[in-house]
Amino acid sequence: MAETTSTENKNLDDFYQNVLSKEPSVRLECFPALENYLSDVNTSLECNNLTDFIDGLLKWIEGSNFRVRFIFFIYRFFLRIFDFN
Repeated sequence: MAETTSTENKNLDDFYQNVLSKEPSVRLECFPALENYLSDVNTSLECNNLTDFIDGLLKWIEGSNFRVRFIFFIYRFFLRIFDFN
């Protein structure tokens, strides 16, 4: 995946293949861009297959060495989905 920023990604589908990748380097490269994207309240949470996207994120957590940070990341993601802010 090329260097991406939240302005280059229109919705979560732009991250989908990288989140589901079995290659750790692809997921690690994707993480900062996805984190920035989800941190921006002006970005869309639209995703054609949100269930698979979330399942991919959960699988990512299972294999992650950065579990605490990633769990916080997931927590923020769900806050935005359900608008608990």
